[in-house]
Amino acid sequence: MTVIAALALSSFWRNYQWENDLNLWSDIAGKSPLKARPHTNVGISHDQAGDISAAEEEYLISIRLDPSYLYPYAPLAVIYGKRGDIDRAMEILLWFTSEQPLDYKARAALGVAYMRKGRFKEARVELEEALRINPDYELAKDRLSEVRAALKDDGL
Repeated sequence: MTVIAALALSSFWRNYQWENDLNLWSDIAGKSPLKARPHTNVGISHDQAGDISAAEEEYLISIRLDPSYLYPYAPLAVIYGKRGDIDRAMEILLWFTSEQPLDYKARAALGVAYMRKGRFKEARVELEEALRINPDYELAKDRLSEVRAALKDDGL
């Protein structure tokens, strides 16, 4: 009977851990605290849930653990952009796109950052590059339309 109770409790606990991505990745990060990827995935889960402070913390842990693991940099830059720290976001995105020139999401994010700084010509270049890499990326299409309208308004 004790064995059955132990197995039932174990099964319940495993189901809880797999209930959602945050629980799953938090469990994995707890079991592998020195690995960057689980912390990045915990950050993504927090980000998707709208908790950008917790997401930022996890991305920074991931970067500290393995600076060569590139995945947390772009979402961290997006968090800085959401907070209005466009210069910090651009610094990360410029470096990241030099390391990963085919990352269309990072290119689009850099284009949006340029837009927010009023640098529409540079925004157009980055958004067009994002669409060259992935012609179906809707965010880049939408922002490029806005940039082109702004450039027309400026007579450029």
